[in-house]
Amino acid sequence: MTTIIGTGEVGALHSREELEEMQRLPLQRKIQITTARIIEWYQHYDGKVYVAFSGGKDSTVLLDIVRRIYPDVPAVFSDTGLEFPEVREFVKSCENVTIVRPEMNFRKVIEVYGYPVVSKRVANTVEYGHKPGSFRWKELHGEIMRSNGTPSEFNCKKWCYLLDAPFKVSSRCCTIMKKQPMKKYSKETGRVPIIATMANESRSRRATWLRMGCNAFSGKKPSSQPMSFWTEEDVLEYLYKTYGKRFRIEGFYPFSVMENVTVDPAEYIDSACYWAKGEEAKRICSELKEMGVEPWVSNVDEDGFFEAVALGCTMVTHNDPAKAMRWRERL
Repeated sequence: MTTIIGTGEVGALHSREELEEMQRLPLQRKIQITTARIIEWYQHYDGKVYVAFSGGKDSTVLLDIVRRIYPDVPAVFSDTGLEFPEVREFVKSCENVTIVRPEMNFRKVIEVYGYPVVSKRVANTVEYGHKPGSFRWKELHGEIMRSNGTPSEFNCKKWCYLLDAPFKVSSRCCTIMKKQPMKKYSKETGRVPIIATMANESRSRRATWLRMGCNAFSGKKPSSQPMSFWTEEDVLEYLYKTYGKRFRIEGFYPFSVMENVTVDPAEYIDSACYWAKGEEAKRICSELKEMGVEPWVSNVDEDGFFEAVALGCTMVTHNDPAKAMRWRERL
């Protein structure tokens, strides 16, 4: 039996059109709005707040904005043991950072619960999709329909085969290794988090912003996401304007795919990822090298991989890393 869900966001605080409008705002206006949301959050909880800090670009920007207003707000970093050494060293170089650790290491999480394959969303659907007729099972079989007769965007039929995988699949890795240590810190200190997630990162994060906005005061887990309406390009531009060339920054090419930028990306990016083969790939690599930008390529097939290497690409990202690593061994 097909399950039908509504086409709109029931009880939503914002519309998709409002989100898109905010995402088109210039960076300086976004900084102003984010600052206002942070002040609102800080004052509501009498300063008992903290920044969830991963050492990545998004939370680095958030921490900088927060501490321009409230210099004494602590940052909290969950050391999962999986971070790159460079990230850990960067975190240690930042002031007033509390390091928390999970009670279970990654290997144990895998043994007990399973692998977090593809994404948290897909892993969760597979984990709870084994019961025939259940909502998750229907998502994996493409049977969830919107009330207008179109398939739901949450269907993930392409991953249905993972139900028969010879290993366990679970989305609990992030909860156990990141969320639980943060939750324990919140309980012990009485502080509530400010988080650098953005609505364009996933459908679930977009839905959360549409429903709750930047500051979610209600519910069992109050949290602030004051950068929800930012884009990847905003973060990169902020890093450049604030820190100059301190950090290596990856962009995308052609630059036209980097929307709403006010500074020429060629000024600040160190590498750019492209999606092309053949003569177009040759042209792109040539143009990037002339600008002093390292060419990177994403998700190419076998021919595209060896072509990219020959053209001087220094990084290949791929949805099937095992396959790409086998190609690399042949170099």
